[in-house]
Amino acid sequence: MSATIADIAKATGYSTATVSYALRGNPQVRPETAAKVREAARRLHYQGNASARSLRLGRSNVIAVAVHDLELPFSAQLAH
Repeated sequence: MSATIADIAKATGYSTATVSYALRGNPQVRPETAAKVREAARRLHYQGNASARSLRLGRSNVIAVAVHDLELPFSAQLAH
C-alpha cells in the first residue's frame, strides 16, 4: 500500500494541508518546505489517488458513451 498525505505529514512534521499544498506546487509554500515534502514523498513511494481526488473535487473528468452495436460504422467511429 502506498503512502498517504497523512503519512508524509507525520514523517515531516508538517500539517496535511501544508503537505498537500507543497505537492501541488502552491507558491505560498517555502521552497525548503516543498523540497522536504517532495523528498519524503519520494522516500515513502507516495502516489496520488485519482479516485480520492475525484471524490474530493466532485468531478471525475470521465465521459461515458453508450452504444447499441459497435459493428455499425458510425457507432464504432463515435466510440473511437
